[in-house]
Amino acid sequence: MWMRMRGFTLIELMITVAVVAILAAVAFPAYQDSLRKSRRTDGKNALVQAAANMERYYAERNTYATAAMCATTANKPDICPGSCSGIGGTCTSTEKNYLITLPEATLTTTTFTVLATPVAGGSQVVDGMLSIDQKNLKQQDINHNGTFDAGEDSWK
Repeated sequence: MWMRMRGFTLIELMITVAVVAILAAVAFPAYQDSLRKSRRTDGKNALVQAAANMERYYAERNTYATAAMCATTANKPDICPGSCSGIGGTCTSTEKNYLITLPEATLTTTTFTVLATPVAGGSQVVDGMLSIDQKNLKQQDINHNGTFDAGEDSWK
């Protein structure tokens, strides 16, 4: 008389492992992309806040030209929306995924551009830099060439 054995065969187990591996190979990159998009919000929020701070600065002084991201003296207000590492220091976004800069070359009496550059070695490096200006023009360097080309005139 034969006893019926219970359990899985090796083939059934290998098929199950293969299916799980295929699902993981598809799901993990999608998960990473979702995390990257949510972290991009940190940079966008920082830029919008910095632009609002620049507008406040302009309303008080009637110029953008003398603004500074991190105050150069103790009595000059910061434009930084996140945290500064001391007077004249580096400004980072709230969750420290982006460095926020206010290039002096973009500052005039009536214009400014604020940049958010992904922190080197961080997870956002593949995202490219973001910018906003006094006209509320939002750009993203999608092709990572360091400049904003045609078609890169909105945040993705």
